[in-house]
Amino acid sequence: MMVTFGQTSGAIDPIAPVLLSQKGSLFLTRPVLFHCIERRDAPEASVSELLEVVASGKVRTNVIGALRSRKLQNPGSTGGWP
Repeated sequence: MMVTFGQTSGAIDPIAPVLLSQKGSLFLTRPVLFHCIERRDAPEASVSELLEVVASGKVRTNVIGALRSRKLQNPGSTGGWP
């Protein structure tokens, strides 16, 4: 299974469906968050659950490191988040 998220590196090249079957019945998907979470309470519950897992220490994050890396890659950036 291959899952693509976002297009920070640009759009992916087209893939022939027959190639997926030749490589072992592979599955390719491009999920969109809003298709998965339709009601307002669902994303709030998901965020709450994620924050609980992070707070418990079961998952470690390095948001500051990721932001520094992003800034180093594009130091002249003035728009967008963060």
